Amino acid sequence: MKAVFILIMVMMISGCTTPLTGTNNTIIVNANRTGSPEMYPNPQLTPGDILETNITIICTVGYTATVRDVPLSVRKYVFQEYGKEYPQLFGTYEVDHFIPLELGGSNDITNLWFEPAPGYKLKDKVENWLHDQVCKHGMNISEAQNIIVDDWYAVYLTVNQI
Repeated sequence: MKAVFILIMVMMISGCTTPLTGTNNTIIVNANRTGSPEMYPNPQLTPGDILETNITIICTVGYTATVRDVPLSVRKYVFQEYGKEYPQLFGTYEVDHFIPLELGGSNDITNLWFEPAPGYKLKDKVENWLHDQVCKHGMNISEAQNIIVDDWYAVYLTVNQI
């Protein structure tokens, strides 16, 4: 119950009420995001993409291992799209799923981005927490996906205090 209350507070603070896309599939970006711009992908390159919404599948232990498939050629393309040279110094960046696989995200290029450290480590904590909320506490999967897109860092700041 405490987690649901905290999540509602985070959503109110960050203004998370929007779907992944608006009318005519236009990208909606929260202009009041909590973190610095580099903590979020370029919405023109990486608006996010969903592969799965069935929580029975998403919540199955080992699900992400069955769908994780981003070849090196695609990773290099992501670097190129974001204007970065490949490879980068180990641990400074990673190609990440904006909507994580554990919340039904896809391996499509529109869901992959060049995420700097330490952001990817912080975002992983939010992804794990939201997955737990969906699989163990009844949060709607679409809501969790929208929270990631809207302002994952606002959730991190709140959840990290628990």
